Amino acid sequence: MAEDHEESRPLAPDSETVAATDSDGRGVDRDATDDFVATLAAGVDRILRAFDEKLRYDESKQQVIDRQHDELVGHRADLVAQAARPFIYGMIHHHAEIGKLLAAVRDEPAVEMSSAKVCELFESLLEDVEDVLSENGVAAYRAEVSEPFDPARQTVVGRALTTTDEERSGTVAACLGPGFERDGRILVKARVSAYRYEPSRSGS
Repeated sequence: MAEDHEESRPLAPDSETVAATDSDGRGVDRDATDDFVATLAAGVDRILRAFDEKLRYDESKQQVIDRQHDELVGHRADLVAQAARPFIYGMIHHHAEIGKLLAAVRDEPAVEMSSAKVCELFESLLEDVEDVLSENGVAAYRAEVSEPFDPARQTVVGRALTTTDEERSGTVAACLGPGFERDGRILVKARVSAYRYEPSRSGS
Protein backbone atom coordinates (compact mmCIF):
# COMPACT_ATOMS: atom_id res chain seq x y z
CA MET A 1 0.00 0.00 0.00
CA ALA A 2 2.82 2.39 0.85
CA GLU A 3 4.54 1.62 -2.40
CA ASP A 4 1.37 2.39 -4.37
CA HIS A 5 1.05 5.76 -2.66
CA GLU A 6 4.61 6.76 -3.55
CA GLU A 7 4.11 5.82 -7.20
CA SER A 8 1.01 8.06 -7.56
CA ARG A 9 2.80 11.18 -6.18
CA PRO A 10 3.23 13.83 -9.01
CA LEU A 11 6.76 14.39 -10.17
CA ALA A 12 8.33 17.83 -9.60
CA PRO A 13 9.19 19.74 -12.78
CA ASP A 14 12.86 19.70 -13.64
CA SER A 15 15.00 22.85 -14.10
CA GLU A 16 14.75 22.86 -17.93
CA THR A 17 10.94 23.01 -17.79
CA VAL A 18 11.03 25.99 -15.42
CA ALA A 19 13.47 27.87 -17.64
CA ALA A 20 11.27 27.36 -20.69
CA THR A 21 8.11 28.80 -19.04
CA ASP A 22 7.68 32.37 -17.75
CA SER A 23 5.18 33.72 -15.25
CA ASP A 24 2.52 34.52 -17.85
CA GLY A 25 2.60 31.05 -19.30
CA ARG A 26 3.54 32.08 -22.86
CA GLY A 27 6.73 30.12 -23.06
CA VAL A 28 8.98 33.10 -23.82
CA ASP A 29 12.32 33.61 -22.13
CA ARG A 30 12.40 36.88 -20.20
CA ASP A 31 16.03 37.45 -21.09
CA ALA A 32 15.24 37.22 -24.82
CA THR A 33 12.40 39.71 -24.38
CA ASP A 34 14.67 42.15 -22.56
CA ASP A 35 17.29 41.82 -25.30
CA PHE A 36 14.70 42.52 -27.97
CA VAL A 37 13.43 45.62 -26.16
CA ALA A 38 16.97 46.88 -25.69
CA THR A 39 17.78 46.31 -29.38
CA LEU A 40 14.60 48.07 -30.45
CA ALA A 41 15.35 51.03 -28.17
CA ALA A 42 18.88 51.29 -29.54
CA GLY A 43 17.56 51.21 -33.12
CA VAL A 44 15.03 53.96 -32.41
CA ASP A 45 17.77 56.01 -30.77
CA ARG A 46 19.98 55.64 -33.84
CA ILE A 47 17.11 56.70 -36.13
CA LEU A 48 16.42 59.77 -34.00
CA ARG A 49 20.10 60.76 -34.02
CA ALA A 50 20.29 60.28 -37.80
CA PHE A 51 17.14 62.35 -38.26
CA ASP A 52 18.53 65.11 -36.05
CA GLU A 53 21.80 65.12 -38.02
CA LYS A 54 19.81 65.30 -41.28
CA LEU A 55 17.89 68.31 -40.00
CA ARG A 56 21.10 70.08 -39.03
CA TYR A 57 22.63 69.23 -42.43
CA ASP A 58 19.58 70.53 -44.29
CA GLU A 59 19.62 73.74 -42.25
CA SER A 60 23.31 74.27 -42.98
CA LYS A 61 22.76 73.50 -46.66
CA GLN A 62 19.90 76.00 -46.87
CA GLN A 63 22.08 78.67 -45.26
CA VAL A 64 24.74 78.06 -47.92
CA ILE A 65 22.13 78.26 -50.69
CA ASP A 66 20.71 81.51 -49.28
CA ARG A 67 24.18 83.03 -49.03
CA GLN A 68 25.07 82.01 -52.59
CA HIS A 69 21.76 83.40 -53.86
CA ASP A 70 22.39 86.73 -52.17
CA GLU A 71 25.89 86.85 -53.64
CA LEU A 72 24.54 86.05 -57.10
CA VAL A 73 21.89 88.75 -56.89
CA GLY A 74 24.49 91.28 -55.78
CA HIS A 75 26.88 90.22 -58.54
CA ARG A 76 24.14 90.46 -61.16
CA ALA A 77 23.12 93.92 -59.97
CA ASP A 78 26.74 95.02 -60.14
CA LEU A 79 27.05 93.73 -63.72
CA VAL A 80 23.92 95.63 -64.74
CA ALA A 81 25.25 98.78 -63.10
CA GLN A 82 28.59 98.41 -64.88
CA ALA A 83 26.90 97.86 -68.24
CA ALA A 84 24.64 100.89 -67.79
CA ARG A 85 27.37 103.19 -66.46
CA PRO A 86 28.65 104.45 -69.88
CA PHE A 87 25.11 105.19 -71.03
CA ILE A 88 24.25 106.99 -67.79
CA TYR A 89 27.34 109.18 -67.87
CA GLY A 90 26.84 109.85 -71.58
CA MET A 91 23.29 111.05 -71.00
CA ILE A 92 24.43 113.20 -68.06
CA HIS A 93 27.05 114.80 -70.32
CA HIS A 94 24.53 115.55 -73.07
CA HIS A 95 22.02 116.82 -70.53
CA ALA A 96 24.62 119.42 -69.59
CA GLU A 97 25.22 120.23 -73.26
CA ILE A 98 21.51 120.75 -73.83
CA GLY A 99 21.45 123.11 -70.85
CA LYS A 100 24.28 125.12 -72.38
CA LEU A 101 22.46 125.35 -75.71
CA LEU A 102 19.28 126.52 -74.02
CA ALA A 103 21.22 129.17 -72.12
CA ALA A 104 22.82 130.35 -75.35
CA VAL A 105 19.45 130.53 -77.11
CA ARG A 106 17.94 132.55 -74.27
CA ASP A 107 20.82 135.01 -74.23
CA GLU A 108 20.89 135.52 -78.00
CA PRO A 109 18.49 138.11 -79.49
CA ALA A 110 15.49 136.56 -81.17
CA VAL A 111 16.21 138.32 -84.45
CA GLU A 112 19.52 136.47 -84.71
CA MET A 113 17.98 133.03 -84.05
CA SER A 114 17.08 131.96 -87.56
CA SER A 115 15.22 128.73 -88.20
CA ALA A 116 18.34 127.35 -89.89
CA LYS A 117 20.39 127.94 -86.75
CA VAL A 118 17.75 126.32 -84.54
CA CYS A 119 17.68 123.30 -86.85
CA GLU A 120 21.45 123.12 -86.67
CA LEU A 121 21.35 123.05 -82.88
CA PHE A 122 18.79 120.24 -82.80
CA GLU A 123 20.69 118.24 -85.41
CA SER A 124 23.75 118.50 -83.21
CA LEU A 125 21.76 117.17 -80.25
CA LEU A 126 20.48 114.24 -82.30
CA GLU A 127 24.01 113.37 -83.37
CA ASP A 128 25.16 113.46 -79.75
CA VAL A 129 22.36 111.09 -78.69
CA GLU A 130 23.23 108.71 -81.53
CA ASP A 131 26.86 108.77 -80.41
CA VAL A 132 25.87 107.74 -76.89
CA LEU A 133 23.72 104.91 -78.25
CA SER A 134 26.52 103.79 -80.56
CA GLU A 135 28.95 103.62 -77.65
CA ASN A 136 26.49 101.22 -76.01
CA GLY A 137 26.12 98.95 -79.03
CA VAL A 138 22.97 100.52 -80.51
CA ALA A 139 23.35 101.57 -84.15
CA ALA A 140 21.10 104.00 -86.02
CA TYR A 141 20.09 103.31 -89.62
CA ARG A 142 18.09 105.31 -92.15
CA ALA A 143 15.95 104.44 -95.11
CA GLU A 144 16.98 105.70 -98.52
CA VAL A 145 14.53 107.50 -100.78
CA SER A 146 13.20 105.34 -103.66
CA GLU A 147 14.33 102.07 -102.08
CA PRO A 148 11.66 99.36 -101.74
CA PHE A 149 9.67 99.60 -98.54
CA ASP A 150 10.83 96.92 -96.07
CA PRO A 151 8.18 96.22 -93.40
CA ALA A 152 10.74 94.31 -91.32
CA ARG A 153 12.91 97.42 -90.90
CA GLN A 154 10.56 100.30 -91.68
CA THR A 155 7.15 101.55 -90.64
CA VAL A 156 4.95 103.97 -92.58
CA VAL A 157 3.92 107.09 -90.72
CA GLY A 158 0.64 108.65 -91.83
CA ARG A 159 -1.13 107.85 -95.06
CA ALA A 160 0.79 106.64 -98.09
CA LEU A 161 1.49 109.19 -100.82
CA THR A 162 -0.32 108.48 -104.05
CA THR A 163 1.59 108.36 -107.31
CA THR A 164 0.67 107.68 -110.91
CA ASP A 165 4.09 106.15 -111.52
CA GLU A 166 3.75 102.41 -110.98
CA GLU A 167 7.53 102.03 -110.50
CA ARG A 168 7.37 104.27 -107.45
CA SER A 169 4.59 102.29 -105.83
CA GLY A 170 5.80 100.57 -102.66
CA THR A 171 8.99 102.62 -102.41
CA VAL A 172 10.17 105.05 -99.74
CA ALA A 173 9.16 108.66 -100.37
CA ALA A 174 11.10 110.12 -97.41
CA CYS A 175 12.86 109.02 -94.22
CA LEU A 176 11.17 110.74 -91.30
CA GLY A 177 13.25 109.20 -88.52
CA PRO A 178 16.05 106.66 -88.10
CA GLY A 179 15.62 103.14 -86.87
CA PHE A 180 17.81 101.51 -84.24
CA GLU A 181 19.25 98.02 -84.05
CA ARG A 182 21.56 96.08 -81.78
CA ASP A 183 23.41 92.88 -82.67
CA GLY A 184 21.23 92.48 -85.76
CA ARG A 185 18.00 92.83 -83.79
CA ILE A 186 15.66 95.69 -84.67
CA LEU A 187 14.81 97.75 -81.61
CA VAL A 188 12.87 100.53 -83.35
CA LYS A 189 11.92 100.59 -87.02
CA ALA A 190 12.81 103.55 -89.21
CA ARG A 191 9.87 105.90 -89.79
CA VAL A 192 9.14 106.59 -93.45
CA SER A 193 6.52 107.83 -95.86
CA ALA A 194 5.85 105.60 -98.88
CA TYR A 195 4.28 105.79 -102.30
CA ARG A 196 1.09 104.00 -103.31
CA TYR A 197 0.13 103.70 -106.95
CA GLU A 198 -3.11 105.30 -108.06
CA PRO A 199 -4.06 105.50 -111.74
CA SER A 200 -4.48 108.93 -113.23
CA ARG A 201 -8.12 110.00 -113.39
CA SER A 202 -7.58 111.69 -116.75
CA GLY A 203 -6.15 108.46 -118.12
CA SER A 204 -9.19 106.50 -117.03
